[in-house]
Amino acid sequence: MSSKDVVLDASALLAYVKREAGGEKVAPFLRHACISSVNYQEVLYSLISKHTISLAEARAAIAKTNLKIIPFTEEQAVITASFHKQALSIGLSLGDRACLALGIYMQAKVVTADTPWKKLRLNVSLIVIR
Repeated sequence: MSSKDVVLDASALLAYVKREAGGEKVAPFLRHACISSVNYQEVLYSLISKHTISLAEARAAIAKTNLKIIPFTEEQAVITASFHKQALSIGLSLGDRACLALGIYMQAKVVTADTPWKKLRLNVSLIVIR
């Protein structure tokens, strides 16, 4: 496996970091996982806004996972826009779409805690942890 084999959604990383249901299923993927910079921001925001920890502490918690953070590129933006209507039908955020776009772009599996993603008809392999 290489780091491009698994893309983590913010929901999956948060489940792991916060020790929520399904979080234990994320641990085996961490060694070979990456995350979109868009989703990295989501995780940082969630940790500092809802859990009263500092930005430095949130960054340190994520750094312990050794995830590779992948910049959001023009190609990913185009992929994200390409399934906008389908994504809106189940309420996907920009972060959700950015994660899926990275998975499609890298031809990687996407790990998420968001069960509505199962309804999508996209060229990406999903692993839903709850």
